[in-house]
Amino acid sequence: MAQAINASTDRVYSVNPHNISVLDYFDVPSDPVDAAPQLAKPLPNDLTDPVFLGPDEDAEWLANSVRNTYGEGIVDNFDKIRHSATEVEMSADDKDFSGRDVVLVDDMIATGGTMSEAVNVLDNQDTERVFVTCIHPLLVENALSKLHRAGVQSLYGTDTIDRSISEVSAAEPIADVLEE
Repeated sequence: MAQAINASTDRVYSVNPHNISVLDYFDVPSDPVDAAPQLAKPLPNDLTDPVFLGPDEDAEWLANSVRNTYGEGIVDNFDKIRHSATEVEMSADDKDFSGRDVVLVDDMIATGGTMSEAVNVLDNQDTERVFVTCIHPLLVENALSKLHRAGVQSLYGTDTIDRSISEVSAAEPIADVLEE
Protein backbone atom coordinates (compact mmCIF):
# COMPACT_ATOMS: atom_id res chain seq x y z
CA MET A 1 0.00 0.00 0.00
CA ALA A 2 2.81 2.42 0.91
CA GLN A 3 4.52 1.84 -2.44
CA ALA A 4 1.31 2.62 -4.31
CA ILE A 5 0.87 5.82 -2.31
CA ASN A 6 4.53 6.77 -2.80
CA ALA A 7 4.06 6.70 -6.57
CA SER A 8 1.32 9.31 -6.54
CA THR A 9 2.09 11.75 -3.73
CA ASP A 10 4.83 13.92 -2.32
CA ARG A 11 3.83 13.77 1.37
CA VAL A 12 1.75 11.55 3.70
CA TYR A 13 -0.11 12.52 6.87
CA SER A 14 -1.63 9.83 9.06
CA VAL A 15 -4.05 10.59 11.89
CA ASN A 16 -2.80 8.84 15.04
CA PRO A 17 -1.44 5.68 13.43
CA HIS A 18 -1.76 2.70 15.75
CA ASN A 19 1.93 2.02 15.29
CA ILE A 20 4.04 5.06 14.39
CA SER A 21 6.60 2.86 12.62
CA VAL A 22 4.12 2.37 9.76
CA LEU A 23 5.24 5.79 8.54
CA ASP A 24 8.71 4.34 7.89
CA TYR A 25 7.29 2.42 4.92
CA PHE A 26 6.82 5.60 2.92
CA ASP A 27 9.60 6.95 0.72
CA VAL A 28 8.05 10.41 0.78
CA PRO A 29 8.00 12.56 3.94
CA SER A 30 5.36 11.17 6.31
CA ASP A 31 4.11 12.64 9.55
CA PRO A 32 1.51 11.78 12.19
CA VAL A 33 -1.38 14.12 12.94
CA ASP A 34 -2.61 14.17 16.55
CA ALA A 35 -6.41 14.30 16.78
CA ALA A 36 -6.47 13.27 20.46
CA PRO A 37 -6.94 16.83 21.77
CA GLN A 38 -10.23 16.96 19.85
CA LEU A 39 -11.62 14.24 22.14
CA ALA A 40 -11.83 16.75 25.00
CA LYS A 41 -14.45 18.81 23.14
CA PRO A 42 -17.58 16.69 23.80
CA LEU A 43 -16.72 16.14 27.47
CA PRO A 44 -18.87 17.96 30.03
CA ASN A 45 -17.33 21.06 31.61
CA ASP A 46 -18.14 19.80 35.10
CA LEU A 47 -16.04 16.63 35.41
CA THR A 48 -15.49 15.71 39.07
CA ASP A 49 -11.79 15.46 39.92
CA PRO A 50 -11.18 13.87 36.50
CA VAL A 51 -8.84 11.03 35.72
CA PHE A 52 -7.78 10.52 32.10
CA LEU A 53 -6.85 6.87 31.64
CA GLY A 54 -5.14 4.96 28.90
CA PRO A 55 -5.96 1.25 28.80
CA ASP A 56 -2.20 0.58 28.85
CA GLU A 57 1.12 2.45 28.97
CA ASP A 58 1.15 2.88 25.18
CA ALA A 59 -2.03 4.99 25.32
CA GLU A 60 -1.06 7.15 28.30
CA TRP A 61 0.29 9.89 26.00
CA LEU A 62 -3.14 10.08 24.32
CA ALA A 63 -4.82 10.47 27.71
CA ASN A 64 -2.31 13.19 28.54
CA SER A 65 -3.12 14.99 25.30
CA VAL A 66 -6.87 14.93 26.06
CA ARG A 67 -6.28 16.06 29.66
CA ASN A 68 -4.08 18.96 28.52
CA THR A 69 -6.85 20.17 26.23
CA TYR A 70 -9.51 19.68 28.89
CA GLY A 71 -7.38 21.72 31.29
CA GLU A 72 -7.42 19.76 34.53
CA GLY A 73 -7.15 16.27 35.97
CA ILE A 74 -4.58 13.56 36.35
CA VAL A 75 -3.33 11.02 33.83
CA ASP A 76 -2.76 7.34 34.50
CA ASN A 77 -3.10 3.95 32.85
CA PHE A 78 -4.23 0.42 33.59
CA ASP A 79 -1.98 -2.60 33.80
CA LYS A 80 -3.00 -4.73 30.81
CA ILE A 81 -2.13 -8.24 29.75
CA ARG A 82 -3.33 -9.31 26.31
CA HIS A 83 -4.05 -13.06 26.19
CA SER A 84 -5.37 -13.09 22.62
CA ALA A 85 -6.83 -10.78 19.99
CA THR A 86 -10.12 -10.72 21.89
CA GLU A 87 -9.15 -11.54 25.50
CA VAL A 88 -7.46 -9.04 27.80
CA GLU A 89 -6.89 -8.84 31.52
CA MET A 90 -6.81 -5.40 33.11
CA SER A 91 -6.10 -4.26 36.62
CA ALA A 92 -5.74 -1.09 38.62
CA ASP A 93 -4.99 -2.72 41.96
CA ASP A 94 -2.73 0.05 43.23
CA LYS A 95 -4.98 2.89 42.05
CA ASP A 96 -8.06 4.48 43.59
CA PHE A 97 -10.49 6.31 41.30
CA SER A 98 -13.48 6.30 43.64
CA GLY A 99 -15.64 9.40 43.59
CA ARG A 100 -13.97 10.66 40.39
CA ASP A 101 -15.10 11.01 36.80
CA VAL A 102 -13.00 8.87 34.48
CA VAL A 103 -12.24 9.46 30.81
CA LEU A 104 -10.89 6.38 29.03
CA VAL A 105 -8.78 7.30 26.00
CA ASP A 106 -7.43 4.99 23.29
CA ASP A 107 -6.36 5.31 19.69
CA MET A 108 -8.89 2.76 18.45
CA ILE A 109 -11.66 0.50 19.61
CA ALA A 110 -11.96 -2.62 17.48
CA THR A 111 -13.82 -5.42 19.30
CA GLY A 112 -14.54 -3.42 22.48
CA GLY A 113 -12.83 -6.05 24.65
CA THR A 114 -10.20 -3.78 26.18
CA MET A 115 -12.62 -0.95 26.94
CA SER A 116 -15.28 -3.33 28.31
CA GLU A 117 -12.74 -4.85 30.66
CA ALA A 118 -11.55 -1.36 31.71
CA VAL A 119 -15.14 -0.36 32.53
CA ASN A 120 -15.58 -3.56 34.56
CA VAL A 121 -12.49 -2.71 36.60
CA LEU A 122 -13.82 0.81 37.17
CA ASP A 123 -17.22 -0.55 38.29
CA ASN A 124 -15.42 -2.10 41.26
CA GLN A 125 -13.87 1.27 42.15
CA ASP A 126 -17.08 3.23 42.82
CA THR A 127 -16.21 5.87 40.23
CA GLU A 128 -18.65 8.59 39.27
CA ARG A 129 -19.20 8.85 35.50
CA VAL A 130 -17.15 6.99 32.89
CA PHE A 131 -16.62 8.42 29.41
CA VAL A 132 -15.00 6.38 26.64
CA THR A 133 -13.18 8.13 23.81
CA CYS A 134 -11.15 6.95 20.84
CA ILE A 135 -9.60 8.30 17.68
CA HIS A 136 -10.58 5.43 15.37
CA PRO A 137 -13.94 3.79 16.22
CA LEU A 138 -13.62 0.56 14.22
CA LEU A 139 -16.35 -1.08 16.33
CA VAL A 140 -16.38 -4.44 14.54
CA GLU A 141 -19.03 -7.10 15.01
CA ASN A 142 -20.84 -6.57 18.34
CA ALA A 143 -18.36 -4.09 19.85
CA LEU A 144 -20.92 -1.37 20.43
CA SER A 145 -23.32 -3.78 22.17
CA LYS A 146 -20.46 -5.16 24.27
CA LEU A 147 -19.57 -1.66 25.44
CA HIS A 148 -23.17 -0.80 26.32
CA ARG A 149 -23.56 -4.11 28.22
CA ALA A 150 -20.42 -3.20 30.18
CA GLY A 151 -22.17 0.00 31.28
CA VAL A 152 -20.66 2.59 28.94
CA GLN A 153 -23.10 5.45 28.63
CA SER A 154 -21.00 8.05 26.81
CA LEU A 155 -18.83 6.97 23.90
CA TYR A 156 -17.09 9.42 21.56
CA GLY A 157 -14.92 8.88 18.52
CA THR A 158 -13.52 11.01 15.75
CA ASP A 159 -14.75 10.96 12.19
CA THR A 160 -11.65 9.20 10.84
CA ILE A 161 -14.01 6.22 10.54
CA ASP A 162 -17.70 6.92 10.03
CA ARG A 163 -19.65 5.29 12.84
CA SER A 164 -22.66 6.26 14.93
CA ILE A 165 -20.33 7.60 17.65
CA SER A 166 -18.18 9.67 15.24
CA GLU A 167 -19.13 12.99 16.79
CA VAL A 168 -15.65 14.54 16.94
CA SER A 169 -14.12 16.10 13.85
CA ALA A 170 -10.46 15.46 13.04
CA ALA A 171 -10.56 18.26 10.44
CA GLU A 172 -8.93 20.95 12.60
CA PRO A 173 -5.62 19.17 13.32
CA ILE A 174 -5.48 18.00 9.69
CA ALA A 175 -6.04 21.55 8.46
CA ASP A 176 -3.37 22.81 10.85
CA VAL A 177 -0.66 20.56 9.38
CA LEU A 178 -1.75 21.35 5.82
CA GLU A 179 -1.35 25.09 6.48
CA GLU A 180 2.27 24.67 7.63
